[in-house]
Amino acid sequence: MAVLKAEDLSLENWRAKLQQLAPPSGAWMVLTSPSELCFDFFQKERISDDHSWGRVFCPSGEWRWRKLPDGVFRTVFLGEEDWSLLDADHSSHLVGLTTQQKAHILWGERNSLTSSEGESAGKQDLSLAGAWLESILPRPIFYPLETPAKRVKLVLEAWCNQAHEVQFLRYHSLVGYS
Repeated sequence: MAVLKAEDLSLENWRAKLQQLAPPSGAWMVLTSPSELCFDFFQKERISDDHSWGRVFCPSGEWRWRKLPDGVFRTVFLGEEDWSLLDADHSSHLVGLTTQQKAHILWGERNSLTSSEGESAGKQDLSLAGAWLESILPRPIFYPLETPAKRVKLVLEAWCNQAHEVQFLRYHSLVGYS
């Protein structure tokens, strides 16, 4: 059965929940702060309260937060398997909704340079090994995905009402796309 939980947490409570958070192996995270955008495999030690917004996600669920102006962390979990550590259950809001998966192609095309080619070509090229490049972005993009595919898709799970209007949306997974 699907689970929807949400709580407004103080900084101390948010930090405590984060330290105990144990999503399934292979989970991803997206973090944002005024100086950083991070897309990587889940590593709790990389997350700080400077990250004003973030998501930890995998096929079984998504744990996300947003820092509100008053310093409270609005934290929401939506998924099939509850690893949220949140207490306030709002799962009744999911009754009657259906799920649909949609995918969005992300920025960048896979650089074909390998690490060994980068080492022989010099350090500057080594930094691009395994990166996705997009001509309009001033830096390489690194997605936490082991795939030979040229592109990456972010799979989203939309929870829709009978009129097919999206009521809830969560990140589901990353997949390669050629």
